[in-house]
Amino acid sequence: MSAAALPRLSPGNLLAPLLGGCLAAALLALAVPRLMATTALLKGDAALELLQSGQEPTLEGIERLLRSRQEALAWVPDARSHFDLAGAFLALSEANVRGSVTPEELRALAERHLRAGLSLAPADARAWQLLATAKLLQNDPDEAARALVLSFKANPHAPYLGNARTTLGMLLWGRLDETTQARLRKEMYSTFRQNPSRTAQIALDTGGVTLLQDALKEHEQDQARLQRLLQKLRPAEN
Repeated sequence: MSAAALPRLSPGNLLAPLLGGCLAAALLALAVPRLMATTALLKGDAALELLQSGQEPTLEGIERLLRSRQEALAWVPDARSHFDLAGAFLALSEANVRGSVTPEELRALAERHLRAGLSLAPADARAWQLLATAKLLQNDPDEAARALVLSFKANPHAPYLGNARTTLGMLLWGRLDETTQARLRKEMYSTFRQNPSRTAQIALDTGGVTLLQDALKEHEQDQARLQRLLQKLRPAEN
């Protein structure tokens, strides 16, 4: 073979396969941790779904949820895992369970994970709502109100947070600014339309009946329905 027939080599010819291999290895290195984290999350999803639907999972289910999120965080920093851990710690702090960790310590753990998650995803309305709940349970209503305001700023209309934000709003009403109060009135109304009996019970439990009545004042049929529910739900007077 003559010299003229030999392929001409250049730095580009030599580097292209090398760079391609390096890129593939880098992509694989990025994909594996996230795949492992996703796999870990699956182990606790059943308990998480119960918590988010307002039901109580077993203690074993909560333990699986905690382990799965901690395992996922060992692979990848992830806001979702922090938020899920916070929700589980808050649920445990309210459960009548004896253990080596006090409710106050569990709430502090919840706050720590919420703030870590919010540093990664600061516009998560549910996380701010959970932080408001944690701060209220820690007897810090001013910080709870600030967190609730930020929850409404992140998402002014979030039906999936209706019960929780209605409860918090009724308890923290006097500490909220006018804009948040206006948003809360709308959420109270939509929450009542979704589940009248549950919303009426929240109003009774929190002392927020007048607030709910005000939110329904332009809707006569809903006002009448609320009055019927209150008569049914209130204990009979002696």
